[in-house]
Amino acid sequence: MHASQYMAHCDHLKESDETFVIDLMEYHRINPLIQLNKEEILAAFDKAALGPVLDLCPVSSGMSNTGYRVTTSCGQFLMKRYAKATGKAEAGSLSYLQGRIPVPGMLCYEPGASYVIMEWIDGIPLDRYLNEGGALTDDLVRQMAFMTSVIHQKEFLHDATLDHRLQPLTARPSEHEKLLYTLTRKPAAHLDPALIRGLTEFVYDHEQAFRQLEARSVLLHGDLSFDNMLLKDGTLYYIDFEFASAGSPYCDLGHLLRPGEGASSPFSKQLLKVFREAYDRSASAPLSDHWLLLSRLADLNSMLCLLNLDDPPVSWIRIIEETIRTTIGF
Repeated sequence: MHASQYMAHCDHLKESDETFVIDLMEYHRINPLIQLNKEEILAAFDKAALGPVLDLCPVSSGMSNTGYRVTTSCGQFLMKRYAKATGKAEAGSLSYLQGRIPVPGMLCYEPGASYVIMEWIDGIPLDRYLNEGGALTDDLVRQMAFMTSVIHQKEFLHDATLDHRLQPLTARPSEHEKLLYTLTRKPAAHLDPALIRGLTEFVYDHEQAFRQLEARSVLLHGDLSFDNMLLKDGTLYYIDFEFASAGSPYCDLGHLLRPGEGASSPFSKQLLKVFREAYDRSASAPLSDHWLLLSRLADLNSMLCLLNLDDPPVSWIRIIEETIRTTIGF
């Protein structure tokens, strides 16, 4: 379910009628790729005083927003254009985390703007590194655990969407309420009806587990997966915070541990132990002894929301059904 299938594919732009036309492969995208007007890009970099634009290259690895690698006389930058109002949370998260963990530097964001300009990190996506034979080592897992726990140190009174100052905007329902609602909507139409009934009964029968899951509300990355980590000179960087919000820390952990196309997690039992120990050393609150179950429960709603498409990939359906069965013992 990680976006390794959306591996970075970078075709140089062709100029036509003042618009940069992108020739990209077909990907499963949540939102359509945005064709940026040439004058819009030039004006944004001129306003940010980042030098004249020399070259642009689309970054097609994302599923929801549009990114361009922009080369100017001052260096290389990432300009990200948002299909929806998700730039606020990313700008706020990057500004807050700068100096706390390795993240791209935020260089330009104006409230209400549909784009941000940030530092370009010339690293390799961790999912690509692993697919090309790299090892998920104890050191990498410790880095993940430390960075994730630092993000989760920022607490909120309740689950909510966030603005560019990380102030709560709109309150969100609890995890069990969201899950029960989603089970009555479009995603349920793609799944085995008996499995949907079993999951619904599980939610009602396990109130204590959901109370544990919902006990704290913290800053979330919101899309914590290997394709949103860059490896550069042995250091991991977290990127793509556009889905940052306030919610249960187990939501991030569930997404991180989510099975991939092989329907298995890349984390061995030993690596899970390494992760928990490193997370707890830096965390403001230690993980529950049942943290793996809580993480899987917390990720179910996010996985189900991937099926809001009219015709989701069959592989997604298979992985989600298997994850549900494993989680609830169906």
